[in-house]
Amino acid sequence: MVMGGILFQIVLEFFSKGAEHGHFHYKYTKQFQISLWINLCLHAVVGGIPLSERNYLSYGISIHKIQIGIILYLILEKTNINVFYKRTALFLFCIMTPLGMLLSGQIPSLNEYNLEITSWVVGILLHISTTILFENTENHNFNIRKLSVILLAIVLSYFM
Repeated sequence: MVMGGILFQIVLEFFSKGAEHGHFHYKYTKQFQISLWINLCLHAVVGGIPLSERNYLSYGISIHKIQIGIILYLILEKTNINVFYKRTALFLFCIMTPLGMLLSGQIPSLNEYNLEITSWVVGILLHISTTILFENTENHNFNIRKLSVILLAIVLSYFM
């Protein structure tokens, strides 16, 4: 399930251009990028689901959401939409993680699969953290040495 979270995050990043981990390279446009906002909100809802059972995850999720909120704010500031819609989009993003937590407590099937969903969230966070760790070149190149280290880590984690 952890690998499912990693793949899920890769799909989300296709639409969000990496905003979840602070590497969004904003192309100069005045249009509100709804696909980016939807993906950030989806990312936040899924990240909130395990929090109803595992409060110790809330610190990491909260710190992670602060930087995403700042990035979203900076992106919204460059758009041509009015202030009301900017604030509404930011507010809705801010309530997504608590909404995921609430949904988990209220929907029995989400609560029943909490361990699997938590594994997905761990995969998402693992992908983001390794992306930040390994994207240390100017063009964010992902070379064979970096890939080898990741594959070695996966193999080692399998035997642990």
